[in-house]
Amino acid sequence: MFRTLAKMVFAAPALLLLCLTSNIPAAADATSPQSERFVLLDFIPQEYSLTSTPTRTVVTGSKDQDPRFLLWSSPGRAYLTEEILALPGISPTTVAWQGEGCWFDPPDGLKVTQGKMDIGHSQTFVMLWFDGAEHVLQGKVNLWKSGATAESDPSYPLTFKVRKESKGYVYVCGRGTVTTKAGEVQRLGYDDTVDTWLPRLKSDNQLDREGAAEALGWLTQTKEDFDKACPALIDALKDQAMEVRRDAAESLGRIGDERAIDGLTTLTNEETEKEEWVRQVAEESVGLIRIKTAVPRLPEKDALTILTEGLKHSSFLVRRTAAQLLAKAGADAVDPLVLALTDKDSAVRRNAATSLAAIGDQRALEAIKQASAKEQDPDTKTAMEEAIKALEK
Repeated sequence: MFRTLAKMVFAAPALLLLCLTSNIPAAADATSPQSERFVLLDFIPQEYSLTSTPTRTVVTGSKDQDPRFLLWSSPGRAYLTEEILALPGISPTTVAWQGEGCWFDPPDGLKVTQGKMDIGHSQTFVMLWFDGAEHVLQGKVNLWKSGATAESDPSYPLTFKVRKESKGYVYVCGRGTVTTKAGEVQRLGYDDTVDTWLPRLKSDNQLDREGAAEALGWLTQTKEDFDKACPALIDALKDQAMEVRRDAAESLGRIGDERAIDGLTTLTNEETEKEEWVRQVAEESVGLIRIKTAVPRLPEKDALTILTEGLKHSSFLVRRTAAQLLAKAGADAVDPLVLALTDKDSAVRRNAATSLAAIGDQRALEAIKQASAKEQDPDTKTAMEEAIKALEK
């Protein structure tokens, strides 16, 4: 996850908001963030929960966000798309499809024409509400058929999951508010810290472990946090649940601690990790850690090599990060960044143009002009035009 624009706006019946008590006791030295788990009920059609499909979606209601939209289904049906957009005034089942970064072909039955994918009322939209579907909410989002609105802190986004056993839409982690149709406001995650989540990685409740593995990646900020969270997340890479291993691997990539590389590398091997989703995330996180930890060593040649190799990584998140961080490498980064102006991912092209402008080397000017003339993505074209202006000063 999770880019230029992904917006899902849903309309409205009634909502019942309940507070369920977890059967896992709170830690003795801290208030557990999950001692009470909020559940939005009675707006997901019962037939949707009859099928379990581990999906994750990053959804935003803001045009200013640049989110990932990750959509995974059962083995053999898994795929990642750059952007799924519910168009204003049109049924949520009419979505735009931008195929950059696809790891797998779309499911059978999807009709793609002129960059738009019309799925009618078929399985792809429904999959977003199957049992096991997880949504990471960015910005302000209207929650489908509930009449509720969620507003999420971008530094620790609200995450909900469809759970058949809980009969509803369950809060997993994140900071923000949910406002019901009646105007009642629920504040979630405002007391969360690394210390409140760490005990949950050892919980008997899988959803608690998933929440902890996700939350720690967002909340770990200080050296003290790093020293507590990283060993615990590395240990969670061995969890029996695929979702916990995946979330721990992703969080370690977000944190960027070199101590995690050995454990993550083990998960990239099909012999030791059978779940492809986990292997992909682990490989991505290894790439992210390597380029993040290379930056302080610049201008050493090996550090520059690691960053430039990051521009060739299979993960567009790694390529995006490398294109952004190469701004710190100076003139030696100009040639690889110029090549990145033709990357298939629009955000990589955008970051490359911005980094070239920051470096300020005139050799890049003509290449950015040529790339801008061909660019179709509006945000990326704007970034390129701004880079041209900066270099022409």
